[in-house]
This record gives sequence, C-alpha cells and structure tokens, in this order.
Amino acid sequence: MLPFDIRPATPLDKEFVYGVKKEAISQYFESTNWNEEERRGSFEENFSVDTCSIIMVMGISVGFVIIQESMDWLRITDIYLAPPARNKGIGTLSLIHISEPTRPERIS
Repeated sequence: MLPFDIRPATPLDKEFVYGVKKEAISQYFESTNWNEEERRGSFEENFSVDTCSIIMVMGISVGFVIIQESMDWLRITDIYLAPPARNKGIGTLSLIHISEPTRPERIS
C-alpha cells in the first residue's frame, strides 16, 4: 500500500475541497440547473476546518472527509476522492483509519 495519511484541513485546502466535491457531484447536477453561485455560497457557509480532514497518499492530497464527533459517537458526513484516487482502496483505508479506537483524539 502507498504511504497514506489523514491530516487536519487548513484554510488553504478550501479550494481543493470545493474542487473535489464539485467534480464528484457534477454528473448529478448535469441533469439539473446547476447554479454555481448558489453551490459556492452553500459551500462557503458550511466549510469548516474543524470538521474537515484531508486524505493524502505519498504526500499528495487526494480527497477529504468530513467528520462530526462527540465523546460517544463519530459520524462521517462526507468522503470524496479525486478521480485518480478512486477504486484503489483509499476510501476503505480512510474509513478504517478513522474508525480505529487507537487513533489520535482528534484527526480534524
């Protein structure tokens, strides 16, 4: 397996996250009236480095995951990978890493 890591997002990751998500859901919106201004506005309102973590392979950002958690539960609300990273087990590896009981207190 390639060197893999998940790191906390920073404000500098915002455009990467938007681009990956936009590409991933673009097929869905091709059949609808995609309003870029609305989509961007919604993203700007909801993006938070406090809940976003960047998935990396060989030091390169390949996707992101949004995690909400408390003392009793963990909820993954989004996980998206860039097209070259799909179907390689990276998403599965990310979910395993996130759900490990020995993981650091906070990954995002």
